[in-house]
Amino acid sequence: MSRARDLADGTFSGAFSADSPTLVVDAANNRVGINEPNPDYKLDVEQVGGDAIRINAGSDFSGLRLTSTAGEWSVRTSTADALMFYDASSAAERARIDSDGRLLVNTTSTTNTANRFEVRAGASQYAAEFRKTDTNDQVLTIFRHDGATGGTSRALLWFENSSGTGVGSIKATGSATSFNTSSDYRLKENITELTGAIDRVKQVPVHRFNFIADPDTTVDGFLAHEVADVVPEAITGTKDEVDADGNPVYQGIDQSKLVPLLTAAIKEQQALIEDLQTRLAALETP
Repeated sequence: MSRARDLADGTFSGAFSADSPTLVVDAANNRVGINEPNPDYKLDVEQVGGDAIRINAGSDFSGLRLTSTAGEWSVRTSTADALMFYDASSAAERARIDSDGRLLVNTTSTTNTANRFEVRAGASQYAAEFRKTDTNDQVLTIFRHDGATGGTSRALLWFENSSGTGVGSIKATGSATSFNTSSDYRLKENITELTGAIDRVKQVPVHRFNFIADPDTTVDGFLAHEVADVVPEAITGTKDEVDADGNPVYQGIDQSKLVPLLTAAIKEQQALIEDLQTRLAALETP
């Protein structure tokens, strides 16, 4: 093995072999090569197998800091390969930016190649959380579609079931927003007329109350467990449910699910009104 020496071209070499230097400092071009005898960059590392660079910083320091007088910096791959991020403890891939510019978290491939951002979450995990850490009255999240102009409707959010079939959407035009759930007749069977609606509506108590978190605001509404006895599809959760730690798991209500029952009740009432009007007219006829 040879000692480190100055080569004839002004290059400093810390070499295990004069013909195959391990460390090259190109003083003329201010470049350093590791396992690279002719560095093309300020730091040029050639590594076959394993990690090329490991940085182990103290607890009070970042592992890597990149700064630029231009106020920007970039990380690039030299080929069409993905830029991947791994968990240090398990060496498992956690995120990647692939060669098409898609950001993938906890997955190495997309469900749909049109997706530019995809997150997978396992059991007891949330896919995402959006939170403002101040109390200013500012928008948390904006959804915008430049095709939503005039009367043209465009989907801002799309909902799918486990089979990938669309079951709902939030769409916007140039002046309005619509909240849609699947309702095509081709998705349904055993279709019958809704009857007895007035009797069922009379079973739904309607209350005035305030929420504990907002004691100064009184509203009109329902109690979920009471509605569940009449229109169960409008309610999520179970009365008095708690989690494994004894914390409440609160019920919710989709009040739009009451619309079919209320519509049927109005129709039944209208039929009764029209029948009474006919009878009254007959009595008044001389």
